[in-house]
Amino acid sequence: MDTSHFPGISRTETPVARPPSPPYIHIPTTLDTDNAVVLNPITSAASNNLSPVFDLGQGITITREEIQLITQNQPQVSPRSQDWTYESRRLAQPILSFLYLGPASVARDRAFLRQHGITMLLAARDTRQAAARLLSVSRSASELGISSATVDVSGRAELISAIPLAVGEINSHLLTRGGRGKVLVCCETGNERSAALVAAYVMTMYDADLVRVLQFIHYRRFCANFDDDIKFLLRSYGDIVMARRMVNGFPPRQENDAARRYGGGAGGKKGKRGIGEASVDEEDEENQGPESDSQRFRGRHLTPFVDSAGGNGDEAMGMGG
Repeated sequence: MDTSHFPGISRTETPVARPPSPPYIHIPTTLDTDNAVVLNPITSAASNNLSPVFDLGQGITITREEIQLITQNQPQVSPRSQDWTYESRRLAQPILSFLYLGPASVARDRAFLRQHGITMLLAARDTRQAAARLLSVSRSASELGISSATVDVSGRAELISAIPLAVGEINSHLLTRGGRGKVLVCCETGNERSAALVAAYVMTMYDADLVRVLQFIHYRRFCANFDDDIKFLLRSYGDIVMARRMVNGFPPRQENDAARRYGGGAGGKKGKRGIGEASVDEEDEENQGPESDSQRFRGRHLTPFVDSAGGNGDEAMGMGG
């Protein structure tokens, strides 16, 4: 829109011909060295006390006892590292007590694997690398007599569907070792695909949202890179995880004897609502509608044009009556 012939109107934003961008996901940096991030296993979350089995997606489930065995039912504490150097990016760091994150070069470091007691190597690869037999960890694993697995994806869009498979591989290995194993997750740099899988694993097994998980990982591996696309992907996965937990957390539905007797139970004819009930529902819809809709615009402050002359906007643009 050309505003040059509208006196007193100044453009504040550059017009673009594309769909609006989603809101930026801000990950605050904690500067207080005493402010550690503490993550509790999902078995200790009050909302899941009623659930004996947790759905991890794609038909993969895990019981409460298995989660307690893997996590030892203990919180994970991530104090802010004070000795991070540039060379640290070439090493692997323990994100959890049993889960390491690092570059593929570490998977070939036999001394490191023996020293830290790694019992499984999990490589996150691009499908083109898999076709060319690159980033293979099977040789190192066979030489050391440990397990290995790969998660191959053709792009970020496939990453979210591969997360349950990676979570299942890690948990299956740890359960076969009685919860005493250690897994190294790696990719080329240890900062992108593998970091996203580790973040998703932590979100699955611990009661934490995206912001806390990324803070937790950055305290351990500062060079981990989570760009906007990965953040949106992980947030979507986190929403799916929370939805599954909410469903698992509800107790089984108990039919009321009187409801069954009068045809209001399952399979029976539903009774009509009273006038008072209907009016309450209508009032709730009227009251909640504008508020719930306005939540989409919270935190968005967009003013494409301002009245620099201080007058009425319509008058300044020659549209006054």
